[in-house]
Amino acid sequence: MAPRRRRLRRATRRRIKIGVLVVAGLGLLVGVAAGFRLFQAGRDLRTAERLLNDAGTAIEDGRLAEARQALAQADARLVGAAGDLHNHPELDVVRALPVLGDNLVELRRSVALANQLTAGGLRVLTAAQPLEGPAGRLEVPLAAGAIPLRAVQAAQREAELLAQSLPELDEIREDPPFLFGPVQTLHDKVFDEAERRIVQLDALVDGLALVAEMAGGAGDRLYLIAVANTAEMRGSGGMILNYGALVGKDGDFELVDFERIDGVRLEEPIDRSFVPSLPEDYLRRWEGFDPLLRWRNANLAADFTVVAPVLESMFGAATGVAVDGVIQIDPVGLAAILEGVGPVEVPELGTVGVDNLVPLVLHEAYIRFRAIDERSDVLRDVAEAAFRRLVEGSYPSLRPLGEALIRAVDGRHVLFHARDAGAQERIRALGADGSLPDLDGPDAVHLTVQNVAGNKLDYFVDTEVALSGALLPARPGSVRAEVVVSNTAPEGVDDPPYIYGPFNDDQVAGLYRGVVTLYLPRGATVREVSGDPPRDPPHVFTEDGRPLVSYTVDLPAGATSRVAFDITLPPRPDGRYELLAVPSPRIRPTVLRTDLDLGDGGRLEARVTLDRPWRLRSDGAPQRVPGDFDEDETAHGAVPRRRDDVRRSPDGIFSRG
Repeated sequence: MAPRRRRLRRATRRRIKIGVLVVAGLGLLVGVAAGFRLFQAGRDLRTAERLLNDAGTAIEDGRLAEARQALAQADARLVGAAGDLHNHPELDVVRALPVLGDNLVELRRSVALANQLTAGGLRVLTAAQPLEGPAGRLEVPLAAGAIPLRAVQAAQREAELLAQSLPELDEIREDPPFLFGPVQTLHDKVFDEAERRIVQLDALVDGLALVAEMAGGAGDRLYLIAVANTAEMRGSGGMILNYGALVGKDGDFELVDFERIDGVRLEEPIDRSFVPSLPEDYLRRWEGFDPLLRWRNANLAADFTVVAPVLESMFGAATGVAVDGVIQIDPVGLAAILEGVGPVEVPELGTVGVDNLVPLVLHEAYIRFRAIDERSDVLRDVAEAAFRRLVEGSYPSLRPLGEALIRAVDGRHVLFHARDAGAQERIRALGADGSLPDLDGPDAVHLTVQNVAGNKLDYFVDTEVALSGALLPARPGSVRAEVVVSNTAPEGVDDPPYIYGPFNDDQVAGLYRGVVTLYLPRGATVREVSGDPPRDPPHVFTEDGRPLVSYTVDLPAGATSRVAFDITLPPRPDGRYELLAVPSPRIRPTVLRTDLDLGDGGRLEARVTLDRPWRLRSDGAPQRVPGDFDEDETAHGAVPRRRDDVRRSPDGIFSRG
């Protein structure tokens, strides 16, 4: 029996060996097959990633036909890659293995994301084909005040659907599990591409949606145009002396009622209940200036989301007409319009273009025209001519206009507010709402100087802020802020009086009297004041909860004021430090200098001209940034309409009531 048992054991061992060899062989075959599938999918994904990048470059360059072709080729490759990764049972074995399974899952995820980008991109470009110009670029034309509303809305819907289908940016930035080198490289390229396209899609959706909204795509719209004269500054821009109105109806724009603002004078302040979002501390600070009654003092606040509902409600109370929003624009903003649409002819001025508009309307016109009627009409006539040229001309593309207006928005020369909460969120995302940075975000500084002399000397005023001191982690910060205001008006010149004054017995010709306000970060306190004595001593206030220090200065022609504040700030968090610098839309932009010790050898040293917002960082050069500053920033809520005291005429044009 023993020999038989030995033979059985030998046979069993042979069968086990054969089984092991068979299993190993099958595993090898499965591994080879799986590897081949993964190789094919990776090759297709690499090719698709390259095509996606080519399509993105073509879109940015305006070569839409080439972009569609590249996206179609990428889509075909990705269909093949998806088939290789999902339709073969040998990969199910890999899926169950540690590490290898993670890499397979991540490769499938990369293919799926790339497929979303290509398929969605093709849909967007197909919907946008009616907007494709002769040169193959995506354009929004304007002809006699009309835009192709349906095509704009179709492109916006497809772009919005694609944006909503893509993962959140936080999800994209998550670190994946351990990935092999080639899989990691593919993952990084695809997800970096997705991150770029998400940002672009958001901007595209916001821009198209806002154009459609203003053009009456969701119902007739009426926008107040508040023309701000920056030769006499207020908090959010120049003093408002003229107004117009822009009507949007089913894709058509019409300009109506360009007049002096005195024509819609109020007899009493608007009811406080009309503007429930208006901060009480703002009203307390400016008590006696009548910001709810006088147009010339209606924009004393630096934050336009505080000012705009007041302007809308004042206009409604004065005219009986409800507006859907307000556009505040100054001469630099008007010059941006002319940059996009070309020069205009103004009877009393001749040719007005981007190069001569600002000095002409803010200085030369006061010398040329001595009669108040002629002088007061100059800025109004130029503003009306610019807007009429825009809405009555024909332009195959609004791209040049849009690019010029973006620069004007960055400098806060064009500010926009809408009563509709959705439209206002689009405006905020585009950086055009004129809000100040969120107090809960990075530190921010902002300087305004408001003319209370009644002259037009802001044309000659220079401003500067210098910050020095130490901001150390876990210790209160100690910063000195020096504010410099210079009146460069020529000494001894008093003609014409409308420019140089005086308008009161306590003034002389060429004297600039200004309310200087330095807005500070949350928690800032002022310990000490030094420097040149101002006319009125500095006081600490809040405006919409934001701390500020303010004083009044008298500056004869050729004089300079230097006032310094020693400020204590809350301890800054560990890590990178950021400082947001907010521009004021002055004719001569404010200069900001910083020299701050951040500890551990770090310093924040910079000099920037505030022609737009800047983000100053401890770990790099200053960054020019959009006006919205921070994605988490929130604006004031929309103001409900008062249908009991304002109404529309049937044709959308004003009727007094």
